[in-house]
Amino acid sequence: VVCHHTNPRFVPFPLRYACEFLMQVFGVQVNREVELAAQTTEKHILQTQTVLCDMLLRDAPVAIVTHSPNVMDLVKCDGAALYYRKKFWLLGVTPTEAQIKDITEWLLEYHGEST
Repeated sequence: VVCHHTNPRFVPFPLRYACEFLMQVFGVQVNREVELAAQTTEKHILQTQTVLCDMLLRDAPVAIVTHSPNVMDLVKCDGAALYYRKKFWLLGVTPTEAQIKDITEWLLEYHGEST
């Protein structure tokens, strides 16, 4: 806490102590709210991840870009692309299909075992 005054001013100890206590309480409350927001975000991410994994396990990979929730709900991004069975599905803001084809070919050539 910072207090400004035009003239020097003595702040009594009980008032300084009360301000210190209030700031500690305020800090605890802010910390709780930040933790609660993080828990809520994590819960949402885990729920979305579960739904998307279920879509993949039901042999419906196209659903992760065509249904809700989609892969963009899991990852913060402007766009996503899926290459499956020699077809492209684009979602959001993405490079052109030709550019994505080039990226896909490069990934398959250099990282084919992990993609």
